[in-house]
Parts: sequence; C-alpha cells; structure tokens
Amino acid sequence: MGDQMTINEIYSDGMAVSSSEEPSHTYSERARRNLWLHMSRMGAYSETNEIPVFVRGEGVHVFDANGKKYFDGISGLYTNMLGHGRPEFAEAAANSVKEMTFFPVWTYAHPKAIELAEKLISIAPKGLTRVFYSDSGSEAVEIALKMAFQYWAQKGHPEKKKFARLVNAYHGDTLGAVSVGGIDLFHQIYKPLLFDTFAIPSPYRFRWETGSAPEKVKEEFDMPEKKSGQTGRTSEKNTALADLGIEFAQPSGSGARLNNRVAPVSSPKTGQKTVEREVKTEKI
Repeated sequence: MGDQMTINEIYSDGMAVSSSEEPSHTYSERARRNLWLHMSRMGAYSETNEIPVFVRGEGVHVFDANGKKYFDGISGLYTNMLGHGRPEFAEAAANSVKEMTFFPVWTYAHPKAIELAEKLISIAPKGLTRVFYSDSGSEAVEIALKMAFQYWAQKGHPEKKKFARLVNAYHGDTLGAVSVGGIDLFHQIYKPLLFDTFAIPSPYRFRWETGSAPEKVKEEFDMPEKKSGQTGRTSEKNTALADLGIEFAQPSGSGARLNNRVAPVSSPKTGQKTVEREVKTEKI
C-alpha cells in the first residue's frame, strides 16, 4: 500500500479495494468490522444479516443506505424531538461553532451557556433557579446522586447514602445509574460493582407483579426479605422510605391508599377498579 493510503484503503480499514461496489466496502460490512454497537449482540450480524445503516433524515423519518424510509419512533434516542433536516438548526450550530467551538463552564462562563440557562429557568417550575449542565442522561443521573449525597453530608448527615429505586427502572448504563436501575437483563453481570439500594414497586399499576390487587402491595414489598430469610431489612427499608416522605397506609374500606403512590380502589357503585392518589409532602 505504500506510505500514502487511498480513500478506499482508509474506508476499508487498510484492506485495499478496487471499487466502492465491493462487498467489503458496504456500510454494513464496515460497521461490522469497526463498530461495537450499543445494546447489541454483535455475533447476530453477518454477511447475510446486515447491520441497518441510516444515512439521512427528513422531518420525522429516516432513510437507510438502500433508500428505505422509516418512522423515527425513538426520536434519535429521545434527543431529536423537533425533526431531522432542519436548515435553521444547521445554520444556528454553524454560527455558534464559528464564534467558538467549545469552552467548559469550569469556573468560567460563556454567552451561549448563560442564554440557554436563562431560557430553561424561564420555563422551569417555580423555585428552580440554577442550571447544571451534563453531557448525557446517564451523567445527569450520576450528578443528581452526588448532589443528593453531598447535600446531606454538608447538613451533617454523611450516613444518609441509601437510595430508593423503582423496580424495572432504567436510567442509563454508568455504574451509578445502573445501581438505581432495575432491569436485570441489561445489568445482572455488573451487580458486584453496584452500591446497595432499596427497591420499591413502580407507582404504575400495570408494572405491579400482583396486578391490580392493592391489598397485596405491602406483601409484595416485603416478599424478597421473606424469601431470603433476612430479618430487620424491611424495617430499615420502611424507615428509609419514610425519610423520603413515602409510607404505607393500612387498607381501609374498599381499597388501600399509599402515600406518594397510586393505588387502585373499587368503586362502591360499579365495583370497577379506578385509580386514586394521595400525596404526602414532607421537607427533607
């Protein structure tokens, strides 16, 4: 190949090809050779089972390398809610890069960071007055965990370091985000690296293992400890949840109310299940 690589040699990872039409030059083949896809079993792809490659977008649609059109149902993994191919976005990004490509807000500030923070505060709930930027959802979760711990540490309670998490939650793939997540399919192998948390049922009734039977919720909540033969854990867990303003209330009448939770109750007139919410607020 000599000292100077051709564009085809670069594209094919150093394996010289005479034409971009050769199989080893296709996007799918190049992706198989050089990309490690997220949330994917790479062994499932082959010459006959190609990696889908999307090359452009227009509005709510994206197009693959073969010209097939798809609806972008995940909005670029929830980061592109305003659509593809917007020339005004490209122009704004280009103008910003022309002024300054990037500069951190580590003890410094710059106009774009200030302007965006002002805009976010203007539409945020009352009482929120500061913006702390992060690079991704996972990093935002890590920051929130550290902020919560640091708050209590500086209030003189460094022992407050347990977090409650929802069963079947997903917050990202960094270790802190995984620790407060709950999807074993993705994260079982990493459990030795995670910190301990309190698992609580989701407030979404569809996710309850007991379905729509409110009288079973507390039993389900205690079940992991009963199965493992542990003692004292439930009391510790309830105390931690109480610190968060979450308590279990005993069933009364036609159903159970869970403070800060949603619980199904039966209508005395129709007998049909409805949903009732009671929220307990408590400063922590």
